[in-house]
Amino acid sequence: MNSFAGGFSINALKELIKVKRQTNHGHSQFDIENNENNFKKFQMKNGDIIHISKLNSRHSDIVTIKGNILNEGHYQYSENMTLSKLIKKANGLKENTARHYIELYRFKSDKKREIKIINLDKTPYFKLRPLDVIQINSTDLLTEKDTVFIEGAVSKPGHYYLLNNMTLFDLVILAKLEAHAKKNQIELFRNDNGVEALYKVNLNDLYKNPKQKANFTLKKNDHVYIRSKNNANRFKKIVISGEVKYPGTYLARDNESLESIIKRAGGVTNTAFLKGAKFYRKSTQKVESEGKRKVLEEEKKRLIFDEKRIQAMSSQNQSIVYERAIKFLEKKITESKGRITINLENILNNKSTLIIEDEDTLDIPETPATIQVIGGVEQPTAILFSPSKKTKHYINECGGLTEFANKRKVYIFKANGSIKKNRSKVELGDTIYVPEKIKPNINWLRTITEVSQTIFNVVTSLKVTGIIP
Repeated sequence: MNSFAGGFSINALKELIKVKRQTNHGHSQFDIENNENNFKKFQMKNGDIIHISKLNSRHSDIVTIKGNILNEGHYQYSENMTLSKLIKKANGLKENTARHYIELYRFKSDKKREIKIINLDKTPYFKLRPLDVIQINSTDLLTEKDTVFIEGAVSKPGHYYLLNNMTLFDLVILAKLEAHAKKNQIELFRNDNGVEALYKVNLNDLYKNPKQKANFTLKKNDHVYIRSKNNANRFKKIVISGEVKYPGTYLARDNESLESIIKRAGGVTNTAFLKGAKFYRKSTQKVESEGKRKVLEEEKKRLIFDEKRIQAMSSQNQSIVYERAIKFLEKKITESKGRITINLENILNNKSTLIIEDEDTLDIPETPATIQVIGGVEQPTAILFSPSKKTKHYINECGGLTEFANKRKVYIFKANGSIKKNRSKVELGDTIYVPEKIKPNINWLRTITEVSQTIFNVVTSLKVTGIIP
């Protein structure tokens, strides 16, 4: 395999070759030591990826000096090299050097460094080590300087030193104006000895009129803000995962549709389950969980008020059935992240349009083969989907209804996120949930003394099984 690629490069780590392979159970990696026998024994397969690492290219015998020095750069380290010898090699210090505040950065490990502050006059013979980096500072570093601040539609916002006769125009040039900046809507805030003032400036006028440019000489602590044009080059992010050819994060233009983004992602794969597409939007996060929460609260009440149910909880099988239903409903609520029910088939066929908002998320799953049945059935499980079969068929396949089942109130959790009640039609990817009836038969005098212990025991049981975190 080496000959086809033209042999090893000069900086290749030849001692170990890594081969990555896709299997039915995921990715596997094989580490092959570099010798002729190993190469002959190892059989390559279609799709294998060969990875040959580079040798560590980091220098181990240099020191670096920079800053207020005549010749910055890397220098060869020699045994017993001192800071004074290195400075001499670099042709000495510049004027106005802060000799008592020299920074030295030293490796403690491959990823950690420590900093030492050196006074050159007190420790001129400070011993260096390989890979040390020395920063020589000027005295200006230790002197407080006047600054101005700029933000908004500029590439480099932040504080800038106030130079002599520095104008607003000079500051804008340094901060690099963005293309979408409103040049005629620049605001300058100034606090001059306690007197606050706001100036609105048209940058085009300053450019055309040099005299006016000079009138806007900046002062200490001036604050400049540059506004953006409305909707100018403001991109929105959407994350697409699952069954598209190129999943990942995409930037959407103004008024760009979901259909357009999916096209840019290479389209959906042959195994994509469009009806099960999960689309989340931050602005609608609070809406989705209300129906599911109502169902969950009704189910939890049975733990307290249904005496017959409490007695049946002594049966391990009945307890597992009930706990699975509660766990399923709680999971549905935790999944409420602003999901919007969409018809992805219509969107991709241009029958409907969905405009992207910032932080939208789309996940397209693989096409499933089963229908899930939970709740008040004898054996909750997944059943192979049959297009012609109705809800009753799948319930019967699970052993039929339990004695507590409420057959008049069956919920179908659709693959697209919606919930239907008492529907006979079942589609691929649906989940059938059979709730159970409340059968109140309570001696309230006895309940007053026993209900607290009952609640405690049930909640403790749910916590042990991992249903309640």
